[in-house]
Amino acid sequence: MRLKIAALVFALCQSLFAFDFGFVFSMTDKLNVGADLKFNQVYDLRPHLGMVIGENYHTVVIGAENNFYPSNIGPLEQFFGIDPTFIIDSNENSSFFSFRTYYGLQYAFNDVVSAFGEAGIKMDVDPNVFTTLSTGVGVIFYLVKGR
Repeated sequence: MRLKIAALVFALCQSLFAFDFGFVFSMTDKLNVGADLKFNQVYDLRPHLGMVIGENYHTVVIGAENNFYPSNIGPLEQFFGIDPTFIIDSNENSSFFSFRTYYGLQYAFNDVVSAFGEAGIKMDVDPNVFTTLSTGVGVIFYLVKGR
């Protein structure tokens, strides 16, 4: 009975989602966990929560990557995007905004698992503007394929 209910819930969820839905685990300068909402072949949204925990401090990041997929390079999907984030830094008792622009490549191992790597420029907007290079790698586990 439980299996039938789980199958029914899964079928209903697939019909409700007009997009692919998955969980994202990535590492940039912070460890991030989030979701991947791929609405079509051109755009996806990745809201995420990231953090760094040290001995005497912690930093929390809340953001939403906006990715655009112009074309594929063989089996690789190339993408570029912007990631506006809000950062709470307990070490300095401050909070500020950050913007990151990047270019990346994503490879789908199968319908469920994809891996990606990206590189770009990060700009922190606190009292001073500070710009650094950024890189990241991650894995996406798609739970629902809605398209």
